[in-house]
Parts: sequence; C-alpha cells; structure tokens
Amino acid sequence: MAGGLLAGVRAWAAGGEVVVPVHHVLDRRAACRARHVRDFWGRIWPQAVADFAQCGVRLAVTSGEGEVERPAWRTPVVQGLRRGCLNVVVTDRIPVQWDGGRGLAGVTAMYRGHAMCMIAIARAHGHRIPFVATNTCTHEMLHAVLGDVFENRPAGWRGQARESRVDAVATGLWWGGGMAGVKVGAGGFWGGWGG
Repeated sequence: MAGGLLAGVRAWAAGGEVVVPVHHVLDRRAACRARHVRDFWGRIWPQAVADFAQCGVRLAVTSGEGEVERPAWRTPVVQGLRRGCLNVVVTDRIPVQWDGGRGLAGVTAMYRGHAMCMIAIARAHGHRIPFVATNTCTHEMLHAVLGDVFENRPAGWRGQARESRVDAVATGLWWGGGMAGVKVGAGGFWGGWGG
C-alpha cells in the first residue's frame, strides 16, 4: 500500500471515534442451547463491544437471519452476508472443512468477497487467561481489523505467532490498554480496503 494512503489513514484514525459496521448473521439452522444463547448475548458479545470501545472503535451493529449449509464433501455455503461490513455469523458449530475437526470456537476469513467471522456459540467464551484465552468475538474480529483476513493462516510457528499477536492485542484491550494500533487498523480496514 502506498505510504501516503497509510499516513492519511493514521491521521484520520487518530482523531475521533472510528466506526466499524458489523452485521450479525444469525444461523436459522443452528441448534443452540438457551444457556449458551444467554451467555453469548448477555456476557461474551457485550464484553467484545466494550473491548473495542476502549480504543475508540465503535461497532455499528445490524442483525439479520441467514444460514450455514454444510453440504457433504463440499465447501460450506453461508447465506445472509452483507458487503461493506464485518459479518459475524453466529452458529452452533464451525463447519469441519474450516476447523479441521478441531472444534474451534471461531474462524475469520474472506468468504466470497465478504469479511466474515464465524462464532460457534457453544464454544465461545469471554476473557479467561491473558495472552492465551481471550474473548472469542474480540479475538476473531481482531483478525479482520488487523488484516489477517486477507491471507491464509500460515503453517507452523508463523501461524502460532499470529494467534499469539492477536491474543496479546486482545489482552491489551481487556486490561484497558487503549491499543492505538487497533484504531488505526479499524480505520484503515473499514475506511477503504475492507468493504
């Protein structure tokens, strides 16, 4: 990216609040227990919103129904996504093609031109252990905001280093560190390249 554009993004983001459009896609096929739904919307999601607010990033949220189809032997099909925003798909489990059968709490990727975080509601959690187990929503959205969404997860130690970096940033937000880099990333991603 040209240095002039990056300097412009930094100047813009250093000012007031940065607004990131987020669209919740609620999977109508998901089989979620009531206690998981209550915990997600009552504790986990509000904690993520507060994390981003710490550094001047406001999440402008809309919601709609969609679905995650899991056809046998094919790539999953996600319906209900919107362009120009970070789509947070709330479902019961991550498709096995995307989590390798590991039972992950979340994944983040570009999916057919849409920035998407998918959260498995029964496995999602709030902040647990600094630098290791941070809020699932905060962690996955940081992958998008910090630009990881534009590349496949590297193998080996590089992939682990990327996960550790995201958990370190999430820990900084959790502890009220006001991570300026998150605001710059959010401004840059949603100010021009992320839609």
